[in-house]
Amino acid sequence: GNGLILTIDEVIQHYTEKAVQKAYELNNAKRVTVVAMDPKTGDILSMASKPDYDPNDSRTPIYPYYQEELDKYDEKDKIKGYYQMWRNPAVSDTYEPGSTFKLITSSAGIEEGVVKESDKFTCTGSLTIGGRRIKCWRHYRPHGEQTFAEGVQNSCNPVFMTVAERLGVAKMYDYIEAFGFMEKTGIDLPGEAKGIVYNEKNVGPVELATMSFGQSISVTPMQLIRAISTIANDGKMMQPRVVKGYTDNKGNVIEEIEPKMIRQVVSEDTADRMMKIAESVVSKGGGHAAYIPGYRIGGKTGTAQKVVDGRYAQGKYICSFMGIAPTDDPQIVVLAIVDEPTGVSAFGSTTAGPIIKEIMSEVLPYLGVEPVYTEEEKKELQKNQVVVPDIRNLAIEDAVKILEESNLKANLDPDIEIPEGSKVVDMFPKPGVKVDENSSIMLYFNN
Repeated sequence: GNGLILTIDEVIQHYTEKAVQKAYELNNAKRVTVVAMDPKTGDILSMASKPDYDPNDSRTPIYPYYQEELDKYDEKDKIKGYYQMWRNPAVSDTYEPGSTFKLITSSAGIEEGVVKESDKFTCTGSLTIGGRRIKCWRHYRPHGEQTFAEGVQNSCNPVFMTVAERLGVAKMYDYIEAFGFMEKTGIDLPGEAKGIVYNEKNVGPVELATMSFGQSISVTPMQLIRAISTIANDGKMMQPRVVKGYTDNKGNVIEEIEPKMIRQVVSEDTADRMMKIAESVVSKGGGHAAYIPGYRIGGKTGTAQKVVDGRYAQGKYICSFMGIAPTDDPQIVVLAIVDEPTGVSAFGSTTAGPIIKEIMSEVLPYLGVEPVYTEEEKKELQKNQVVVPDIRNLAIEDAVKILEESNLKANLDPDIEIPEGSKVVDMFPKPGVKVDENSSIMLYFNN
């Protein structure tokens, strides 16, 4: 019979599977999923998820999680458990994307001219929308005055709520549809789902506000990486695919499938401006966990509270990170998702960010992308070390201030709201330890 020519790159797949396995074990997660795409062609370069199964022995679980799931079924219904084990979460699962969706809101705002990078915003810690007070993640120490570009770096929710309000429901929905969240991607894989989007008629001010920062909307990983790849490809949306040709039984190529452009979603100018903003998120903002000296990497973190039985589940999160590189000529977009991490952290920046960094640090040299160091990066490579101060038992705002005075950062996630009055009860690294300047310190709070 004929053979398939896949878009999967075996080297990138190897790096991806290695990073996924490491993250799965390190974060003690329910699941870790990673997809990598060439934004210019729609080619899926790698795709991996843990836990998985052995295709050569597909009914024998190799992870305890799946054995436990299968044990819940009697023999006649066990096929349901097998279907769960065989499903591909990259195309079949939906989730709330959290702050990664802010790249979509930003693109729509810039394209429609309702916001530009230098526009000033003032964060007071919250906004009251439709009679409901919606907090910024840093409500305890508001961002204050900032430009729009800085608002994206800071992942400041009030900034995006304001942009969505300027767009209005109709325009926001035009872009949700244009970016493909109301349709399946049409990838050549079975079992694809599509996102869950409110009926436009039922969207009020609160729903519009929360949608702007990735809540009140569910997407598949494939939908999201296609949308972000569209921004990385000068605004042109490509058809995702895993098959690019066919061979005969002797290995001769009998058909090559050309990449398919679906539509122009935003202008090349908007896409270029968004790449600069996405790069600043990694180099200056909350996406620093994916920063690699010498490489121009863009990205956005996301941490979304899981919805279980129609309600947000306390303490259960889906953490994600979208990485794009290099931002001046994007060759790869990578989406990493960590479902229910139960390790030392449950933040997108600290669970999914390192996955992006690990994959990019190996894939970019493989793709022939040469590092180019800025003068600042050259100095950074020769930076000094500082002693971690003791900030235990301090209120969060005092602790953060002391860390900043020591040229250190608190590892806080923009999507996790820390209750007012929280105090630091522990930290890592511990006080007295020497670390590099600008290192992030993990903080643990009493509530």
